[in-house]
Amino acid sequence: MRIPRLSSMFGKLLQITAILAVCCGTALATAKTTAVGACRPDLPSFDNFSDAIPGTPDGSTILVCPGTYAEQFTVNKNLTISGIQDGNSDLPVIVPPAGGLVQNIVTYNVGSGFLQNRLIAAQIIVSAGFTVNFSSLSLDASNNNLPICAVAVGIYYPDSSGTVDHVAFRNQSVGCGTGNPQGDGVYVQSDGTQPAVVTVQYSSFHTPGWMAVHGDGNGTKLNINGNTAVGPGATAGNGILVEGGAASGSIANNLVSNALHEGEGTGYWGILLNFCAGNTTLTNNDVSNTQIGININCSNNTVTNNMIFNTQLDGIQVCGSGNTIKGNTINDSGRAGVNLAQGCNEAKNTVTNNTINGSCASILAGTDISLISNSVTSNTSFNTKFLLLTGTTCN
Repeated sequence: MRIPRLSSMFGKLLQITAILAVCCGTALATAKTTAVGACRPDLPSFDNFSDAIPGTPDGSTILVCPGTYAEQFTVNKNLTISGIQDGNSDLPVIVPPAGGLVQNIVTYNVGSGFLQNRLIAAQIIVSAGFTVNFSSLSLDASNNNLPICAVAVGIYYPDSSGTVDHVAFRNQSVGCGTGNPQGDGVYVQSDGTQPAVVTVQYSSFHTPGWMAVHGDGNGTKLNINGNTAVGPGATAGNGILVEGGAASGSIANNLVSNALHEGEGTGYWGILLNFCAGNTTLTNNDVSNTQIGININCSNNTVTNNMIFNTQLDGIQVCGSGNTIKGNTINDSGRAGVNLAQGCNEAKNTVTNNTINGSCASILAGTDISLISNSVTSNTSFNTKFLLLTGTTCN
């Protein structure tokens, strides 16, 4: 019998190994779906996001098994990241690493932005130029242990885009030595070099330090629909903030509560459009237990069919021109149902067919307001001390 030489056998073994490596590598490189966790053994799987993202091809989907993932990470390719069920469990949770969150990015220095040029500690960053969609996940920033004054953020989209769908955000908040929490659930920002277009829908936000959903900068566009936002109560916080030249095509069907700051006469609103691009439609939102329910500090927006109740100051405050406030139900406002605010040079605002119950003034118009250029008609009032009051306060 002829015995093969060892060198020949070794050479064939190397060939087989090389073929397997090429095959496996090619399969992973072309995989359209991978997994984080062990619940999908039929897919290429990774223990964590930090390995899954570089190991998953651009344009693919990452399925996330139920479990707890203690990490911060950056997504630098186009992906869909979606939680899945496994047996009786449906809870993939992203939490801070064992040592806590770390500051990992500085925001853009956009004009009039609330968080311009700030240190933030984001649980997830979507790199500029990419589109990343998230669904069926939970992000909890409890025990973030931030050693520096950085703002805690759930998902940060700087010059990037995507959809946030059925995601639960919890406790994106850090004390920062001020006594008031600081943090956002979803923060979308553009410096104008690339668009940041994000849809936030059917998601829940509980005890964010500041905003549940926050967008600023020219080039930012938000659509915000069907979310719930519960603020931190008697400390600080807003529900939804669109500012600094950002646009929002639609803010609709959201439930916002507990966005207030005890004892402070200004600030902390349910929904705030502040120096925005305008042309936003706010409709069918329920806002309660705030200082000001909806605050419009820009022009050419439409506010219709919202329910606003239990506000410390105003149900709706308007500071701008060409806004339409129509068909809203406003109950139990400490100052005014609708306030055409002092010092804003309002013109051509329309306030009509609103129902206001239980306020000091149904409509409050500052002394510099010209009711000739603003249309205030056909509003229905109950239990209000003044139907129309010229001035800045009501008592």
